[in-house]
Amino acid sequence: MCRIAAPDHAGLQEVLLSIDRSPHVVRSTSVIVLSTLVGHRTSPVLRSGVKGPPTRLPAYRAGL
Repeated sequence: MCRIAAPDHAGLQEVLLSIDRSPHVVRSTSVIVLSTLVGHRTSPVLRSGVKGPPTRLPAYRAGL
């Protein structure tokens, strides 16, 4: 396992791609961890007043 820090998204992407291209790496998995934990926020969504399903059906359900 290794930990990587980058100044921005582009820098992180560059490092991850270079690791993946290495002949010494057989497979890799990336996990992003935020430096500040953000808790679940279901209450603001519930208080926003969203009611019922959307008025437009997705295209795959239009035939129902």
